[in-house]
Order: sequence, then structure tokens, then C-alpha cells
Amino acid sequence: MLEENRPKRWYEKNPDVHRAVLALEKFPDEIQTIIARGVMLMAFKWFKADDLLSSFKSVGKDKVLGLHKSKNKRRPYDQNPELHKAMSYMYVLTSDEQDFIARKIISLSRVILEYLKLCHQHQAPPRNQDVETFTQQYVEEEEPEEKARQLLRQIADELERHIIQYKAEKKDGQRLIGEGDQGLVVREEDTPPN
Repeated sequence: MLEENRPKRWYEKNPDVHRAVLALEKFPDEIQTIIARGVMLMAFKWFKADDLLSSFKSVGKDKVLGLHKSKNKRRPYDQNPELHKAMSYMYVLTSDEQDFIARKIISLSRVILEYLKLCHQHQAPPRNQDVETFTQQYVEEEEPEEKARQLLRQIADELERHIIQYKAEKKDGQRLIGEGDQGLVVREEDTPPN
């Protein structure tokens, strides 16, 4: 009942921004942090959000008050310091600028979800480095989706090759022992004493 009576939060007023925030909140902290850093870089690169935050006059009194209230940390994303900071950067942007970044977050979230499903299907742990690479593509490129899809295909092929290699090596009496600097590491089974 309390939820219905409270005023809408700034991000709930725009459907794309709201969806982006909800998507971010579903990820584990490590992935939230990586994406949040990417969001901050987007806000810096395209909209000079750091300049806006340093001169409160240009963002207006309502946004200054909102930034002050954000210190109470009552929103779910406030629990992750990097995500809290990224949302503060988004907050000071215009509605069109928020839309632009929100659409990038939504698209990036879909790609990362596909990546996580791919890792799960192949019983491989997700790597933060891959999530960082996807995020960086969204920071660097205006239309990053195709490059992200190419990277997803490369990762899928790599995981498939490792499974095929593992099955072949297992058949030959070798056993997977983990992942090393050069990829998956395999060793021969200890031979039983005669």
C-alpha cells in the first residue's frame, strides 16, 4: 500500500529508463559494477555529465535536491556504490540523454544475459573480462550490437571447441584440471600402479 502512495522516482517517469534500472538491478554486484562504470563513461563521453555535476546551477534546484536525497540510499541500486554514482550521472542528464543511455543499457543487458545463458549451457563460469569487453563496446560505439553479437558467436565457438576437446581428451585418458593463462588446461590421468 505504501508503494502506491509514494511519488514516482525520477527513473520511473520514463519507461526506457525504468526498464534499464530494473535490468541492472537483476545482475550480481560484480556485473552491476562493470556496467555502472560503462554508464559513467557514456555519460562523460557523450554528454559531459561530470561538468554538469560540478556546476549544480545548470542542473536545476529539483535535481540538486534529488542528488542530496540520494544520500539516504533507499533505492535498490543505491546499495552498489558504483551503480549509485552512475545513476546520479544519469539523473543530471536531459530526458533525451537519459533515453539514449537507457536504450544502450537495455541492449547491453540483453547481450550479457545471452552471454550468461551461454556460459550456463556450457557449464563454464562467466568471466568479468568478457562482460567488460561487451560494456566497452557499448561505450565506444554508437551502434555496438553487431560487434557484441560477433563476440558472442566467438565465445560460443570457443566454448564449443573446449567441450569437444575435453570429450576427446577424456576419451584418450586425459582429464581437465582447470583454466590457465592459455585457456583450458588438461593433464593425463595418473596411471594406476601395476
